[in-house]
Formats: sequence, C-alpha cells, structure tokens
Amino acid sequence: MRKTIRQVGDSIFDKRLSQLATKYPYQSFVVMSAALEFLGKCYNKCTDFQKDGNSKTFCNKVIESLSSLKEYRKFDNLYHNLRCGMLHSFVPDGIILCRKKNNVEDNIIGAQQFCEDLKKAWEELKRKPELMSFVNKTDVLTVNGVLSGDTPTETSQELNV
Repeated sequence: MRKTIRQVGDSIFDKRLSQLATKYPYQSFVVMSAALEFLGKCYNKCTDFQKDGNSKTFCNKVIESLSSLKEYRKFDNLYHNLRCGMLHSFVPDGIILCRKKNNVEDNIIGAQQFCEDLKKAWEELKRKPELMSFVNKTDVLTVNGVLSGDTPTETSQELNV
C-alpha cells in the first residue's frame, strides 16, 4: 500500500509528537530533527526522499520560508548544530536543549515549543497553494504490513503510525 506525503506528514505531526516532547524531551529532538528535514524536502518538492546531498539546503530553505519557523532563523547554523548533531551522534553542537520554551539569546531550544512550531509549519506548508497537489498526491512510502507498537506483523493491513 502506498502512502502520500500528506499521510506520512499527518502521522509525524500528530498528537504523539507533542506527547513525546513532553514526556521525553531529549529523545524528541531526534524525531523533530528528522521532521525538520522532512518539512524541507516537502517544501522543496523533493521526489526522492532518499537522495543524498541536499539536506542542508532543504532545511535552511524551509526555515527561511515558513513564518512558523521564523524564530529559528536566529539560531546559528541550526541544520548542523541541531539536525546533524542529533541525527548523527545524539548530541547537539553549540545549542542547549530544554523541556519547554526557546530562549534565542541564550541559544536554547525548548522541546515543547519546537514541537508546536514544527506542527504549525506542517499545517502552513499543507495550505500553500503551490504545494497542495504535491503534498496530497505524491507517494513517498510503501507499507507492506502493520506495525503494532514495536512488533511487525505479516498482514497486509494499513500502517497504524
């Protein structure tokens, strides 16, 4: 079964992301860093989500372009310091992480605020007329079974992300 970008994005940015940011703020930055790259690839109408080489450009462009992410323009090299740090080594570089709110002056990103801003960015992105067709009609994921909790099954039912 094929899933569109919208279906995948709606599952990424649902209430479970907020629950993760609240209950496990540090770990949530790993997921949110990947989610930022997902937003960047959607914004740039990337048709090959596995292609290497454009992640920095995509992340920076979506931060510069969506008003929901304007506060993050003030952070120095968010792509490298947060996204690469968390996705490659689970340790940010030059950015302080906390549970709740951002403090740009002290270079602090709050899990709960970042989560809410990413969710707003997803909603903003879906409403952009030039992206609606791409987001709603582009297949990005093939699902061959159900994942229930952490136990993969061999059935061919819909993925419950």
